[in-house]
Amino acid sequence: MKGAILGVMATNKMKAGFLGLMPKPSAEKIKFSIASATKEPSQPTETTSTTTTVNSEPFKELVVKVIAGKDLVAKDYNGKSDPYISIWCGASKYKTKTKKATLNPEWNEIFVIPSSVCARKELDIECWDADTTSSDEFMGTFKIAVDSIPVGKSVSTWYNLGPSKAHKGAVGGDVHIEFTKNA
Repeated sequence: MKGAILGVMATNKMKAGFLGLMPKPSAEKIKFSIASATKEPSQPTETTSTTTTVNSEPFKELVVKVIAGKDLVAKDYNGKSDPYISIWCGASKYKTKTKKATLNPEWNEIFVIPSSVCARKELDIECWDADTTSSDEFMGTFKIAVDSIPVGKSVSTWYNLGPSKAHKGAVGGDVHIEFTKNA
């Protein structure tokens, strides 16, 4: 009985925590709800309320498509950056190819993450500038709870890159990512 009560309490706490993890688009960016259709940033939609539900349905895999970045922060002397994206789920890391000398990269890379790796976790998405003569420079991050992604539907939007307690320096820009949970 005690275990059941603790389980319910933990579930309620996780639900409250996941609500705070959803990206908060600015006025220029897309506003979306899990139930709404995905729009391109040039076609913003207004929603009266954004509903986030915790979806702990079983699933086989999470497909993450890293599409593009825009208005990323310049880290190199030439006013550009050499960006790449790192996706962390627990101890597992997935990484895009580096795009040279751009602030508006197009990656169009797909990663398939098994549910055994990412179930009931959150993804840490980080953008980095690759450097050959020194260590890579942090460009921004955001997090998304895997359970906030509905099974059988795609969620595609632009996410704002924000700061991190672990990394210093200027951050900025947006990353377009599509998430799909397959049953």
